[in-house]
Amino acid sequence: MASVFSALILALPLACLPKVAVAGSGAGTVFAERCASCHGPDGAGFETTPDIRGVPLNVLRRALTGADGMPEFDFESAEIAALHAYLGALSD
Repeated sequence: MASVFSALILALPLACLPKVAVAGSGAGTVFAERCASCHGPDGAGFETTPDIRGVPLNVLRRALTGADGMPEFDFESAEIAALHAYLGALSD
């Protein structure tokens, strides 16, 4: 079931993703390319993946290390901060 959702999400153009701007950070593109296939175009998650909108920074940092079934990502601190701000804006 998750593979069906992943295929659908990957087929969505970037224009369909939420229009949340984190000025000049590129966080929306990072989210679309690295997060949306598992956590949905709005970050709300699916049956088997959590809602990551508004996730605390320490939880995001831990998850990006590959904890709790997440794939490991190698982001710079500034990229993590921008992604965190983007996810916070999604929760508004």
